[in-house]
Amino acid sequence: MGGPTNAVRISGMGILPMRVFPSMGRMSMPRFSAKLPVLGVPPVWALIFRLEWSHPFSSFNPFFRMTSGVLSLRVLLCSALSAACALAGASAAPLEITQDIIPPGECGRPLHRPMSPVFITIHSTDNTARSADAWHHAQAMKNGFRARYNRTGFLTWHFTVDDHSIFQSLPTTETGEHADYEGDGNRSSIGIEMCVNRGNDIAGTIDRTARLTAQLMRRYHIPLNHVVPHMYWRMIRYKDGRDLGHKQCPGILLERGQLGKKWNAFIAKVALYVRRD
Repeated sequence: MGGPTNAVRISGMGILPMRVFPSMGRMSMPRFSAKLPVLGVPPVWALIFRLEWSHPFSSFNPFFRMTSGVLSLRVLLCSALSAACALAGASAAPLEITQDIIPPGECGRPLHRPMSPVFITIHSTDNTARSADAWHHAQAMKNGFRARYNRTGFLTWHFTVDDHSIFQSLPTTETGEHADYEGDGNRSSIGIEMCVNRGNDIAGTIDRTARLTAQLMRRYHIPLNHVVPHMYWRMIRYKDGRDLGHKQCPGILLERGQLGKKWNAFIAKVALYVRRD
């Protein structure tokens, strides 16, 4: 396609390249501010974005009138930014975490194994039973969630999330049994399980998980590229050394068993919460 390429900078969101055609008109207005109404988002959360256009020869009016049948740039921007404004509204409510820690020396905590977390590992439970919410998973770990082949004989992770609650079962500075037996996934990462039970709002669960992840990143200075899916870790069984490969988890953020748009959208949501909360 012909025509010069400009860049739209949206404060806090980086640069979006766009192609502008000379035939659409010009005006000498290199910098300006505009309040953008966002469809479906209460006005109180409307944000003022500063748009900066650069071009080697001239500046263009971004709110030009497009040809018939094509949406204006204003509408396109409103649609693209609606999710960001929704996040701004959601982040106003405090993130409540119920601590329901497994007692030391019991079930999944027979030994004290300290950890300095440098990764966050994201899982989904794959349990679609209606009762398989965050509370029930937390109770299962307290009562002893049996497992074979690992060191403790139990499954444990740090947080369980559903659409309305978060339960913490392990201290974040203690090793869990959720990723790769005796590998770095267990030894150095905080494990978060997302519930997928019937009746649970999956989108709400993912959003709550993104907020929790952002909070943990800030607390432990964990970079975004150390937020990983369970399938990042190679699983070598502790008891017999069998190589189990990479588990296709978290299922709700994979596409045909692979990372793709869903995972990228989750990471983008986490990045927004790191900046906003």
